[in-house]
Amino acid sequence: MAGRIPQSFINDLVEKVDIVEVIGSRMSLKKAGKNYSGLCPFHNEKTPSFSVSPDKQFFHCFGCQESGTALGFIMLHDRLDFVEAVEVLASSIGLDVPRERGPSSKEIRGDTKFLEALSRASDFYKDQLRRSEQAKNYLKNRGLSGTLARDFQLGYAPAGWQVLQSNLDGLSKETLMDAGLISQGDNGKSYDRFRDRIIFPIRNTRGQIIGFGGRLMSSGSGPKYLNSPETQTFKKSEELYGLYEARKSISRLERIVVVEGYMDVLALVESGLANVVATLGTATNEFHFQKLFRHTNEIILCFDGDHAGRQAGWKALERAITTLTDQKQLKFVFLPEGEDPDTLVQKLGLSHFETLLKNATSGLDYLVQRLSDGLDLESLDDRAKFFGLCQPYVEKLKAGILKEVFQQKIDNIAGLKTQRSIGVRKNRGRQPSAKISKLEMKLASYLIKFPNLWGSHKEDTKLQYDGLLDGTNLIGKLIKEVKSKPAINTEELLVRLMDDPNYQDIADLAGRTIEIGFELIKVDFREGLGHLIVTLDKKSQRERLQDLGQTSSISDLRKFVSSKQHN
Repeated sequence: MAGRIPQSFINDLVEKVDIVEVIGSRMSLKKAGKNYSGLCPFHNEKTPSFSVSPDKQFFHCFGCQESGTALGFIMLHDRLDFVEAVEVLASSIGLDVPRERGPSSKEIRGDTKFLEALSRASDFYKDQLRRSEQAKNYLKNRGLSGTLARDFQLGYAPAGWQVLQSNLDGLSKETLMDAGLISQGDNGKSYDRFRDRIIFPIRNTRGQIIGFGGRLMSSGSGPKYLNSPETQTFKKSEELYGLYEARKSISRLERIVVVEGYMDVLALVESGLANVVATLGTATNEFHFQKLFRHTNEIILCFDGDHAGRQAGWKALERAITTLTDQKQLKFVFLPEGEDPDTLVQKLGLSHFETLLKNATSGLDYLVQRLSDGLDLESLDDRAKFFGLCQPYVEKLKAGILKEVFQQKIDNIAGLKTQRSIGVRKNRGRQPSAKISKLEMKLASYLIKFPNLWGSHKEDTKLQYDGLLDGTNLIGKLIKEVKSKPAINTEELLVRLMDDPNYQDIADLAGRTIEIGFELIKVDFREGLGHLIVTLDKKSQRERLQDLGQTSSISDLRKFVSSKQHN
């Protein structure tokens, strides 16, 4: 089971499964012409906007814009990571997931002996907790109940050098060593890694125990907290304590609160806040954010209010900014100095902590606070400096309303009289937005996201762009701008069109998510553009005939019709 999953297997798997069957087993679908439709499982709606295409083996929601293959659906719906989703999808059609041979013979991902060792160790630790009055009293004094200990499978590692390994018969020393349960000293003798510690099992999204954390109950020797060493199945920088329990408790997490330690998670859950997780002694990173945003649209990071806590918050924001969208929000809570969630809830109760969460600072507001710190924004030089400091972060944001609003905020602080628009300022003297067909909207969304699409079709002589797409309609305007500057990007395209009557439509299209592959987009763009041109050509002919009918002779009309028939 060790090693990477071959890409060829993944490609074949997606082709072999029936997306209608995969999705239909998890939600209600009804036949709608060639496709199937239903109520989207990823946002609340009363009218079905979720469509599944058996021909394209693709799903798309016209409401929330989620889309993808059967594999992508399982990741979103079942809230699994990529590897887990592949395994689930393969199992549904009776396939075993192959693995490429890795560089090390000790790779043990998914190894049954390995998982058995961790599971048996957890059972041993739980049994020892039941037997130890000292350990139970420690948890009671920390305000933790027996129900919580059961739900999180808490345990106790007794003092002694070889207590655990002597109780795990049938498992080799090598297996226990690979699992991080025992260590080897300089004298060659093995000893239990966790001794006289409260044990916190760390579970993956499927509930399997992949590692442990341990806390000293007193000021004994060694670090206060100790984690399992990294293995093929346990990467500290990729895991979050409490995520499995939170997902099990709440089907859809409106928000997730990230704290810094095991006891903070347990104290908040005990108080009634179920949606809490913690990193495992590592800084919050981009992988964490990507993982959390699969389960919620709002993440609140909770840090100490001291200098170290604010520095940690800043580093987290720098790592998170590329994952933020119009829907995905990041917020910050900085606690009073000397307090953590555990002590704060014990002193002031959950309601006080929830008030802090309600008043959490937006991630981008915090960014502005940090970048303006120490600057005199009444000074022209400092305003220019502030503007320059902000721009790299603006560029990291994905195109959409969030990016536009943030840029507008920066412009205002810097004192710029900008012509940027976010679709809400008054447009004096403008004409109302013209009606745009669904086909044109789709093509425009492609071209806004991928301006280089024009380069794929500009030499196509079968499509007479110049005569029909003259810049008077939306797609024509976009093509005109792209032709004038082939290297143009989405942001520059938006700026050029900000005074257009259809700007709001254009900005909305820029904020949409398109997850189909670029090759499929190119095909769909060309075919759709051809249909649009035919439609516009027919309209042009009708208008020309009307004009000729009023101003020309019968012979002129016949010549015009004959020319069109020959074309």
